[in-house]
Amino acid sequence: MRLILFSTVLLISITTFSQQAFTFPVIKEDNTLNWKGIEKKVPKTTVDKFIKATPKNFQPYKLKDPDAFLNIDSLRNDLHFVDLNGDGNEDVVFYGQGGGESRETRIFLNTGQNY
Repeated sequence: MRLILFSTVLLISITTFSQQAFTFPVIKEDNTLNWKGIEKKVPKTTVDKFIKATPKNFQPYKLKDPDAFLNIDSLRNDLHFVDLNGDGNEDVVFYGQGGGESRETRIFLNTGQNY
């Protein structure tokens, strides 16, 4: 009986505390990516050029509602420039509010001419 109890306690403690060691290192405590470690810093003009090149996207951010918390400045913070496919072009990952209540992720691959 002692052996079964000891084994159960040991198994529970191992599975409870070992999960922290296997977490991907760029994941923060709130289960989102730490973008500062992987994204490229680009000038504001590059971000604005991307926003203009994708006019049908990001409609919740483009509404001119003064009471809304979504605006162009918050859109700039939700756009992350990363070279995802190693071609030397800055691809864009959008991680922000969609049309509904949840956050969404969109990936825009830069082909060199458009996204």
